[in-house]
Amino acid sequence: MTQKPIKRILSQKSFKLILPLRRYPEEAITLSCYKFLDNFYFKFSGNGQKIAVAVFARQSDQPVNKKKFERDFYTELNHNLVRLAVAKENKKLREMIVFKTFFSALPEKEKEQAVSGSVQKDLKFEDPLGIAVPWEEKYGPKKSAKKSGQKAKK
Repeated sequence: MTQKPIKRILSQKSFKLILPLRRYPEEAITLSCYKFLDNFYFKFSGNGQKIAVAVFARQSDQPVNKKKFERDFYTELNHNLVRLAVAKENKKLREMIVFKTFFSALPEKEKEQAVSGSVQKDLKFEDPLGIAVPWEEKYGPKKSAKKSGQKAKK
């Protein structure tokens, strides 16, 4: 289970969250803060191992429910950790899809110039489960053989 952020109260309208960078990447922290920008200001400081996020309420006349904010922030932080992990795992696939999309939009002359040894290597990918086989290659010949055999019997 992930550990909760350490909280230090600065005043009734502000407080500070101290987060370890080895556990929470900077990108996940800033993405989490972005969700709360409508109601809070954020100030970041850190020493390389930990990052301190000072949270200030935008509306100074209303009290801040620090426990609710901490719970919501922690939930958003975990969502962003998962999103970043999934994005990292799918990076190669996304790049290949975008490449193929833009490559198919090129005129034929430019396609021929663009295709080189390195580009052809990028277009090839491993398919250990054999799911990238076109339907015609996988099922086409068997059906045509059956149909031709049935026609011969009639």
